[in-house]
Amino acid sequence: MYEHFSGEIELVSNQPQADAFSDFENLPNRKLISTLAEKHKDIMELMPYQREGESVKLLVNVYLKKPESNGRTIVILVREEYPRDVEGLRILVQAAHTRLGSAAMLKEQFDSESIELAVNGLEQLAEIIN
Repeated sequence: MYEHFSGEIELVSNQPQADAFSDFENLPNRKLISTLAEKHKDIMELMPYQREGESVKLLVNVYLKKPESNGRTIVILVREEYPRDVEGLRILVQAAHTRLGSAAMLKEQFDSESIELAVNGLEQLAEIIN
């Protein structure tokens, strides 16, 4: 059984990649990010992401539910350069929180309870990081 997802890659060609491509386990603060992601796995993702030929980024995603639906939608709030330190992680989490809180279209399309859970989760995450 797998403990967690290490990261996500996007392949766009069949070209050979550098050795560092998809080497997510050796990223700075990887253990901290994995621990935080595990704690909030039911409402969000903190996922290293690398597109072929590009540097590693961190995705901050939340799961939102549409009214009268049993499924959830993954909403990507942040896709930015992978943070090299805890302060960079804090900035990305805060940016995700701000983006989620100000996205009026989400409030029209998604269940308010799922939005509230995501907002609270991001707030808790920010508190832990501080």
